[in-house]
Parts: sequence; structure tokens; C-alpha cells
Amino acid sequence: MRNGRRASVLLPVLLGVLLGAAATASLAEASPEWHFNGTLLPYMTQETVTAEATAASLTVPGLTTTCEPFVLELKVENLLGGPGVGNVTGVHLNKCHTNSEFCTVETASASGLPWPVHLTTIGSEHYFVIEGIKISFLYGGELCALGETLVTIKGSAGGLVDDSTHKVIFNSTTMATVGAQLKALSQNIELNGTFSWFPTGSKAGTTLTVL
Repeated sequence: MRNGRRASVLLPVLLGVLLGAAATASLAEASPEWHFNGTLLPYMTQETVTAEATAASLTVPGLTTTCEPFVLELKVENLLGGPGVGNVTGVHLNKCHTNSEFCTVETASASGLPWPVHLTTIGSEHYFVIEGIKISFLYGGELCALGETLVTIKGSAGGLVDDSTHKVIFNSTTMATVGAQLKALSQNIELNGTFSWFPTGSKAGTTLTVL
């Protein structure tokens, strides 16, 4: 009888501990989310954001194409309980050029918009992931190996969020960390760029952070 009574007392206590741990884990999984001036963006409320790199490059082995500036227009929101999500709604590829004296960039365009985005946490760091990317460059130049060739880059990209500078950084390390990959001409494409991001809608003038 004593063992039965002891079990009946301990069972509710154990259940409470397990439920508390589950709730704590659930709250941990809810992050990361979009914040403006340190305040959580209300759930199911959209905000427009611009992410702009003074210069960002995409490298096909042997040829690097740089656009100055490289601008992304975003709409972001927090799902109930997280994480932060959104879409790339516009892409501006300006003054694009290559690192080859023989190759010019005749046209640069993005298609398949909107591109889905989401926030994620790996280790102690927050990352910004873009999926469904589709960027095309038409190259020119009689002596360019890709002259008159339309090269379309497809895939996903992941950048490290730096809240101290309000930037998101894309490079081969951040891409590998989130398992993102861009490809063109059956080859892997390297993305390099540091984007400053800031709200442009009702939260314009505030700072964007990921918490």
C-alpha cells in the first residue's frame, strides 16, 4: 500500500516536471523572430524591409559577377510561436560587371518572385535563409567563354545575422552552415555579400533585429 501511495503522489509531480520541460523547449523553438527597436513584430503583421549590399558577387568557377548595389525588397512577419518568415518581393541588380576584361554583363534579372525566406538558429547564431532563388545573367564579349550565354543561377542562400551592425552576411561558410546551395551550369555558385537591412514601412526609422 505504501508503494502505491508513493507512486500516486510522485506521478503528478513527474508529469508536471515533464510538461514544464516541454513548454520550455517549445518556447525555445519559437525563436528567432523579427523585432523592431527591440519590440516583437506582432504576429501575423507584415512589415516591409530592404536589404542592400554596396556590392555583392556571384561566382561561377572562373568568373565572378558583381552588382553594385545588390538590393532585396522583403515582406516579413512572425508566425504565431515563431519563427520569423517572409518573402523576397523585389530584386534590383545594378551596375553588374565581371572580373574578366573579356566578359560584359548585357542583362541581369531575377524571376520566380516571391522567394520564400525564414529565420533559423544554429548553435548560438541566427541565420536568414532565402529559397527559390532564380537570377539570370546574359554575358557578352567576343572573347568571353560565356559570350551570348544566358546563365541562370538557382537554389537557396543562407546568411549570418549580425544584430550589432544590423547586417546579414552571405559567404561560403554561412551557406554551408545552413545547408544552402546555388547552382548554374551544373556547378556550385558562391555568393558573397554583406547586406544592411532596415524597415521601410510603418516601422521605418527603427532598427531591425532578430531575437
